[in-house]
Amino acid sequence: MKVNYNKKEHKEWAKKIKQKFNNQCIVCGSDHYLTAHHLITAHNEKTRYKEWNGIPLCAKHHTKYGTGLSPHNENAMIFFLWLEKHYPEIMIPVEDYLDNETR
Repeated sequence: MKVNYNKKEHKEWAKKIKQKFNNQCIVCGSDHYLTAHHLITAHNEKTRYKEWNGIPLCAKHHTKYGTGLSPHNENAMIFFLWLEKHYPEIMIPVEDYLDNETR
């Protein structure tokens, strides 16, 4: 199923995610070109609009073409290790969800 990112519900979720982190990229603190990144894919309907399932990222850190820390390029594993080290509280509900889904 294709995700409609222009849907009102998605826009409201993205706004909450950005506000939760003071409208700044969680990696570098930039407030330019922010997007809300789903920690668990947006294709998962159960978690798509959960507030714990998102973090704000600037364009530099939310691109698969950049060379920096990003969940969408060859550094994805490093990104999630960095996130777990610097923001363990963000990863707790993600890990809880994944643990429950694999039981």
